[in-house]
Amino acid sequence: MLAMLVLGGLAGCLDNDPLPGGGDTFIAMQADFAEFSTWSNTDVAQQDTGHVAGDRTVYVNALPAADATSFPVGTMIVKTIDWSGGTDIHAMVKRGGDYNPDGALGWEWFELTLSGDTPVIKWRGEAPPAGEQYQQIPGMSQDSGVTVTGDCNTCHGAEAGANDYVHTIPL
Repeated sequence: MLAMLVLGGLAGCLDNDPLPGGGDTFIAMQADFAEFSTWSNTDVAQQDTGHVAGDRTVYVNALPAADATSFPVGTMIVKTIDWSGGTDIHAMVKRGGDYNPDGALGWEWFELTLSGDTPVIKWRGEAPPAGEQYQQIPGMSQDSGVTVTGDCNTCHGAEAGANDYVHTIPL
């Protein structure tokens, strides 16, 4: 009986509302990305050098209100890039609170892979783990020898800080 109560309590702790505005903080789970390909999306031109060159689509689980000055906690943005080496999938999630205080405040970064049609979290955090930075990736720009140093916070902070660190969806 005690085991059932503990399991029932844990199930409640693992329940996660993936919609924006659900509270002060939001921790995205792998299941929250399951239907990202059905979210609102737009094809975007290659306008950054932080990712490989290729066709890119940006998906968002919910757009901010027209008068918003920041994205609500719970916003999930996924960018797919189809290129000659496959498909890269990166995401940013508005976790909120004081998460990532030295970078894109409130945002958590992700790289996803696909297992069949199911998105799987490869890594997550305030920055990519060692060895996952965007440096000398073939096809990154017209000059394939370009080296980009830094991480997600570097580009999103320098180039999109005034738009709550988001490049492709204007506030």
